[in-house]
Amino acid sequence: MMAAIAGLAVVKIAENSPSKSEPPTKSAATQATQIEPEPEKPKKPEKQFMEVRGLHVTGWIAGGKKSFGKLVDLVNETELNALCIDIKDSDGVLSYDTDVPLAREIKASRHAIGDIDYVMKTMEENNIYPIARIAVFKDPIIAKMKPELAVTSTKGGIWLDRHRTGWANPYKKEVWDYNIDIAIDAAKRGFKEIQWDYVRFPSDGPISTCVYPGKDGRNQSEVIQDFLEYARKRLEPYGVVISADIFGLTSLTTHDMGIGQTVRMIAENVDYICPMVYPSHYAKYEYGIPHPNAAPYQTVRYSLGDHLEEVEGTKAKVRPWLQDFSLYGVHYGRDEVIAQRKAAAEMGVTEFLLWNPRCVYTKSALSSDPNKPPKEIEAALKAAPFRVVLKTTGPNKESIRAIVEKSTGKEKADRILSSLPNPVASNLTWKQASQLAKEFRDSGATVDIR
Repeated sequence: MMAAIAGLAVVKIAENSPSKSEPPTKSAATQATQIEPEPEKPKKPEKQFMEVRGLHVTGWIAGGKKSFGKLVDLVNETELNALCIDIKDSDGVLSYDTDVPLAREIKASRHAIGDIDYVMKTMEENNIYPIARIAVFKDPIIAKMKPELAVTSTKGGIWLDRHRTGWANPYKKEVWDYNIDIAIDAAKRGFKEIQWDYVRFPSDGPISTCVYPGKDGRNQSEVIQDFLEYARKRLEPYGVVISADIFGLTSLTTHDMGIGQTVRMIAENVDYICPMVYPSHYAKYEYGIPHPNAAPYQTVRYSLGDHLEEVEGTKAKVRPWLQDFSLYGVHYGRDEVIAQRKAAAEMGVTEFLLWNPRCVYTKSALSSDPNKPPKEIEAALKAAPFRVVLKTTGPNKESIRAIVEKSTGKEKADRILSSLPNPVASNLTWKQASQLAKEFRDSGATVDIR
């Protein structure tokens, strides 16, 4: 039987081979020796950076054609160019049905956006830069449906914050992958930027009773840093810009506030840090301001200045969240929004995102010219209102004297150094002031930028 099969094979080969009297043609010989070239690998999409001026949009607002249309009209009628849409909010709810298996298993979607393709198409047709906001570790749905992935309590069961909300465990890689899978789904649908929110450990509750199953030797800041590094690598093939929201208060401390938010460590793995410098979120006399909520210009100027210093030397830029809502008896309208924008502009920061929980924004605080900001912001960009104040010289007195003399001359240097604190230079731009301050600090002095 085997011999017969072999014979058939020989006959088959002979049938398909050229006869001896008919030598193979050139094309046939070429085909016989030609090696198929490997297909070119698809080019990795590049990140699309732009100077963002945008608004926060809830899933429910984005899901309503009329309500979403109003915000699209506002973008088209002003200098705005971006919308930051809740894809996963801090209640763990997804705004649309994703292709993420775990999201479907725990029924995380509430179908706020019934037609995500319509939303994406509308933004594309109107040249609106789309940002997907994803709240990471504050996730009561994961905590309830997958308790093995939750922060637990020393008293037993799931740990709850003061709002009775559960949190996902930042030490669990399954939690990391769940959120990154949601981000990848958003990127595939056309979002150009992924913005991580609640990328931190729990707060606002009895945090001394928190238990983190699987906790290892890493501290909280290292865990957050590792998540962001892992997320950056997984998102690289999709060419999305990456940003992270952080507490405005992080710039006031030298530690991570117990929540794992160390600005510089976060900045190493994102393109933007987005400090929430809402004046209403600062307590009385922080930054020495009696009532920060009633002093939007001063509050944003001090807080944003600290954040700019923190990211100095990294590739990350600063894009602040600004307040466009009234709280604690202080009304916010055009003047208050402009005051915040002015403080940012004086430091060379022209990008911003406005937050209003009801998505009702102050149109009069925006320019109707898409290529030109309001006149107050134009003036602020040209201003140089900063001064560097030398407080102490430290041990390297001669080095400090040399820096002061370079800035002021010998005669003025004697007067300045004889009675500290004293201003060394005035009428500087933020960049000039921060460079001079850095030079002093590198030599051991303490300085302020005011």
